[in-house]
Amino acid sequence: MTLAKKLGLSEKQGKYIIKDYETRGVYTSRELSIKLAKIFEIESKYFSDDYFEFIDKASTLLKNSDKNLKEILR
Repeated sequence: MTLAKKLGLSEKQGKYIIKDYETRGVYTSRELSIKLAKIFEIESKYFSDDYFEFIDKASTLLKNSDKNLKEILR
């Protein structure tokens, strides 16, 4: 099975998306980054840009602060 099919893309879509990623430095979508990470058994951040990494960190901080707040309010 080709990588494109594993990602749920047509051969043509896969060809262009993968080529752009490899040669032009175009970042994949978050959804595609997650799929690639699962296929290659690595962290999705490898396939994403600094923006996604920032969003992940901010999300984790917010989740943790929400948990801490709930514990404080108990």
